[in-house]
This record gives sequence, C-alpha cells and structure tokens, in this order.
Amino acid sequence: MQSPRFCYGPTIPRRVHWLLLILSLSVGACRPSMPDDLPSLATLMNSNNETTSVAASNRVTEVYGARGLLQVLDTGGATARGMAAIKLARFPRKEVEVALTRLLKKGDKPHVRISALSTLKEIGTDAALPVVDDAESDPDESVAAMARVAANTIRSRAEGKR
Repeated sequence: MQSPRFCYGPTIPRRVHWLLLILSLSVGACRPSMPDDLPSLATLMNSNNETTSVAASNRVTEVYGARGLLQVLDTGGATARGMAAIKLARFPRKEVEVALTRLLKKGDKPHVRISALSTLKEIGTDAALPVVDDAESDPDESVAAMARVAANTIRSRAEGKR
C-alpha cells in the first residue's frame, strides 16, 4: 500500500515553510508595539494592562538599561516604579542599591516597597541592611514579611562571602 503524497516528497517543506511563516507573524502580533522614548515608555509601564506594562518595562530594560529604569524609579507612577524596581535586579550595582533603599525610606506604596525589597533580596549588600531592617517594622504586614526575608537573605549572602 502506498502512502498518501502529502506525507512525503517536496510538498512537506513547502507546507512547513508556510506554517512557520504564519506562526512567526501571529507570534509577533501578540506583542504590543512600543515607542522608544523613555517618557512614553514610563507612562505605558504605569498601565493597568499587565501586557502593556510588562512589554513597556521590557522595552525600557532593552533600550535604556539601568539608567532608564532608575529614571522611572524616580519619576514614574506607582506601577511603573514597582516594575522598575523588579527589573533592576538585572543590574547589581551600588547605584541601584542606593536608589532602592532611598525608595524604601520614602515610604512609597506597599507594592512598590515589596518590589524594592524583592530586588534588594537578590542584589543587596550589608549597606542596605539598616533600611531593610527598618522595613521589618512596616505597618503593612506584607512589606514587613518581605523585609524579614530580604534581611535574612542578605545576611546569609554576606556570611558566605566572609
């Protein structure tokens, strides 16, 4: 018994080619188009639409790096500041740690403080501990709990380096 023609021969690569083309076009259409200027991206990062907010924060990270995220941390809305704080974990630098501890001292919204603590948990040094320790007595229990986790992680990391 002979197999049908569509299973063998030159038609498979052509079909695969078309399938890949259609797939690549549809995947690209799922990502919202983003501007390149930082003020517009910061506004989009503050969007209540999660897809838009994440795409904008990814774009800021790709195009502007730590410098752009630090600017959003200083000037963006609360959602944008929280997103920037999380993305800054990719840039373990002294200036990032200082900016995040400054944000914690400022007493921003709870979700922004939790984001800053989450990043400090990943990249923070002994220098951040006084501010993180202060956050353990935050009136918001979620912030206080994250501060305890961050402080313990930073201390463990510091002890491992000694």
